[in-house]
Amino acid sequence: MRKLIFFFTFALLSVLHTGCSDARFYKKYQDIPKIQWKRDNVLKYEVDIQDSKPNYKLALALRYVTHIQIPEIKMVVDVVSPAGKKMQFNYAVRVKDDKGKYLGEVMGEMGDIESIVEPKFLFSETGKYQFLITQATDAVDFGGIQEVGLVLYKDK
Repeated sequence: MRKLIFFFTFALLSVLHTGCSDARFYKKYQDIPKIQWKRDNVLKYEVDIQDSKPNYKLALALRYVTHIQIPEIKMVVDVVSPAGKKMQFNYAVRVKDDKGKYLGEVMGEMGDIESIVEPKFLFSETGKYQFLITQATDAVDFGGIQEVGLVLYKDK
């Protein structure tokens, strides 16, 4: 019975999540080996921007284990334009609220959260951009992160 409830819950969440993704332009996740995000493990994402006119929403997504003790995961995101111009941003994705409750979609010991970190992200030119994401927590090797995702939504 538990497996059946889990299956239906997962199916429902999948349908709801898919139905809300009309404006999603880009989404890619990368696995973190052994659920230990080492500071020197720079995650690389390449995004081909063909239209630099609209605003984009930049989101960071995490799949995490619910034994994480800190309330937020700090990250540094370097963005390199097609011309080689580099911009650096510091973000924090909250995984726990002020009362210690885990945020996002939590099932058992795993949680998924997506956080809009830039509601109006502008690209200065068209072409291939690189996004380089590094963890910036106090720990050199941070345990508890299974996947890190980069998501872009395009304003209509």
